[in-house]
Amino acid sequence: MANRHHLNLLRRGKTSWNKWREKHPDIQPDLNEANLSGIDLRKVDFHDVTLSGANLSKANLSEADLNGVDLSGAVRREVT
Repeated sequence: MANRHHLNLLRRGKTSWNKWREKHPDIQPDLNEANLSGIDLRKVDFHDVTLSGANLSKANLSEADLNGVDLSGAVRREVT
């Protein structure tokens, strides 16, 4: 289950999230099993984040930093 604090930070928007990531480079955020369906995640700094089991359906991940991300079991469905 996702860390509630990390999930709330992300829901505040990419600017808040990315600033927090810059200030806390030693923290590896846990968004395990988070429901991120339909969220605009463009240009979000996800490097080394745990997204295993997360619902990423219809989420926009354009230009997101996905280096070192754990996506095992994550769901990502394209809109048809």
